[in-house]
Amino acid sequence: MKRILILLILLSVALVQVVGGPEPAFADSLETLRAEVARIAQTVDDEVPEPVDSGVGASIAFAGEEPISLINGDHRFPMMSTVKIPVSMQALDLVSQGKLTLEEQITITDEDLSVLSPVNLTFPQAPTTTKLYNLIWTAIVDSDNTTPNTMMRLMIGPKGVEAWVQEQGVNDISVERNLNRLFMDVYRLDSFDEVIEFLDEQDQKLGGAQGFFIRPFESPFWDDPRDTITPDAMAQLLSQFMAGEVLDAERTEVLIDIMEQTRTGKARLQGMLPPGTVVGDKTGTGHDSVNDVGWIRLPDGRVLVIAVYNCNKASFDTKEQVIAQIARAAYDWAIYAAE
Repeated sequence: MKRILILLILLSVALVQVVGGPEPAFADSLETLRAEVARIAQTVDDEVPEPVDSGVGASIAFAGEEPISLINGDHRFPMMSTVKIPVSMQALDLVSQGKLTLEEQITITDEDLSVLSPVNLTFPQAPTTTKLYNLIWTAIVDSDNTTPNTMMRLMIGPKGVEAWVQEQGVNDISVERNLNRLFMDVYRLDSFDEVIEFLDEQDQKLGGAQGFFIRPFESPFWDDPRDTITPDAMAQLLSQFMAGEVLDAERTEVLIDIMEQTRTGKARLQGMLPPGTVVGDKTGTGHDSVNDVGWIRLPDGRVLVIAVYNCNKASFDTKEQVIAQIARAAYDWAIYAAE
């Protein structure tokens, strides 16, 4: 809290410059924010995996505007479950085109079933069917891993999602694998049945499979360019989305409503914001990667988009604190210094 107060004082000085001074004051206040974000990121500087040189990446944007890199905005980070945002967007775009409906019954197949998947508690056997809306809702709100597999299949696989995002003018993204293939590669296993067995073994240990999933794990994941994105690219996609430039108005509101119900990662973007602040977000978690991306509704009605990615071996709690501190610093800057 003391550090936040120091930042507020610095930003208040910048605000005085904005009110009574020349245009460069905005740039000065932004550099103050970047310096604070760099200080926060230093807490994990010694915990960066060998092939990686970025540790933390963060970018922001006001809805409809270009992304602003705060730190490592042009570096690639594993997307993890933040990929569920473009997957859901593309599904909703198919609804806009009349190719699907939100009420349409979609089949979940045996091949779609994944691990760490809340939907499997309801549908332990496949095939089964549920509404497209339910697939999107559980993929975002509960970060389910089965439902994005189902949606990717509808969209001609992961590369179809990548191509769709690039059609929106966002290029620094790779979508190569569904969630099941990703698990196989991370754990160096030859089949998804082996993944299930492996995680069942972890579930019998202290902390269970969920506890294992947030601990460091040596894998070929971190030097793999597949299924990555830059914070700038995610901020750009979300900025365009919040400005109504990605989906039509009806489908935009559907996804906004769903993302503002997200139940995962409450200690991340929301962790240090004032009580009652409305946040729409999607988390991404897996061993050394703890992420959160979305938007923050400011008191004056503006929308601040933010994407924060971690790729380091700091503790899970530390990575969540890094996200929360960066979000609060960006929030204070947006209120007190940004026009």
